[in-house]
Amino acid sequence: MRLNDYRPYLLCRLKILSTEDKKIRKRFLQKKIIRTKAEERALLNMLKKTQEERFSKKSISELVYNIRIKKYQERLQEIKQELPVLESRDSQS
Repeated sequence: MRLNDYRPYLLCRLKILSTEDKKIRKRFLQKKIIRTKAEERALLNMLKKTQEERFSKKSISELVYNIRIKKYQERLQEIKQELPVLESRDSQS
């Protein structure tokens, strides 16, 4: 048999693989959005906890407080930039 005999089968199979690939990518993207939102919530809780430790309990120094707050805010800023891009890609696919 020649390659042309298998052509319809191969084209059909490629179409199926392409559709499955799109579904997998979309699911991966949705999971990434969920994880990113969960990380954002966790960081906000950690910010609150750090503020409570510094100002209410006075259990951490100003230096430790400033380092933690800076790191948390940097990551939150990255997430705030990343989330709209991910959500936009999700709505397009």
